[in-house]
Amino acid sequence: MRSLLVAIISSIILLFSSFVSWYEGSALLTTSWEWEDTAIFTKMVKGTIDSPTAILPIDHFVFAAKFSPFFPLLMLVSGFLLLWQAVSWLGKDNRLLMSIFYGFTLFSSIFVIFLVKDSPTNGLQMLSCFFLVLAALSLGLIVRLTMGRVRNSSL
Repeated sequence: MRSLLVAIISSIILLFSSFVSWYEGSALLTTSWEWEDTAIFTKMVKGTIDSPTAILPIDHFVFAAKFSPFFPLLMLVSGFLLLWQAVSWLGKDNRLLMSIFYGFTLFSSIFVIFLVKDSPTNGLQMLSCFFLVLAALSLGLIVRLTMGRVRNSSL
């Protein structure tokens, strides 16, 4: 029952914080001097940005993470909490699946840390700290799963 409540609350927080992050990030549309540095996904897909209508919605989240990081961080925390809850339900008795998931989380967190660690904005520095904590937590969970397997096999 408790895990279902965590999933429901995480889902509500994820939806709310996603909407607020998207709304805060829509300020990118009127901040043309940030298009070159912040609209990274639009540049990858479309090449150049010549009008606000060309900007992809995902770049709103990048802008919000850079300049208003509270709701994007809340979105990430609730999203990862929901994802971890779903994986723990699916892999309840499957240590290998849990280890693979934690390993993927560890390496993807390290990848994101290296992408944003040198950012001059406080928002992306906070995001880097979040992913550092997530990587440490994932590593700890991998060690816990491994030590539990070693301890159980020696009995």
